[in-house]
Amino acid sequence: MAIQKQILSPYLHAYFLQYSEPYDLIYFSHNDDGERMAFVTMMLIASIIVLLNVTLLAILVPGGPIENRDFSKLKGIVFWGFNLFLILLGAGSYIASYLLLISSPHALWIAQVIAILYFIVYAVDLAGIFPKSPTKMSKPLLLLEIINISMAVYLFLFVTAMS
Repeated sequence: MAIQKQILSPYLHAYFLQYSEPYDLIYFSHNDDGERMAFVTMMLIASIIVLLNVTLLAILVPGGPIENRDFSKLKGIVFWGFNLFLILLGAGSYIASYLLLISSPHALWIAQVIAILYFIVYAVDLAGIFPKSPTKMSKPLLLLEIINISMAVYLFLFVTAMS
């Protein structure tokens, strides 16, 4: 098996060689290193897209440089439930990114679910459904949320095309 070692990190290369047999049956024709490398490269790109999505979400922390709306009207369980959901979405994104890097068989559908959740978060905010704030959305925030929802759609289409 002549995989170009300089493209893969030593750890990813060792993992890939150790667990590549199922992929030989599912994704690749027998002993086709070019297809295998293309698949690993696509998984790496998908992982980077997931990391971009979580980074774009992280800079929207309320009270930060972009998100300046007032959410004081959100009370108790709604406030903490929404924050917990966003924290779990961020943590799930890091897990999905790692699973994509190691070419896990479940990584693609997990990335699809993550992309759908990002889309829902930004769509309900852009539609003004939730979270409601007496403060209007600033233009930089609006632009960033449009970029974020576009990245969620792109992630979904990218990983769907791979599966």
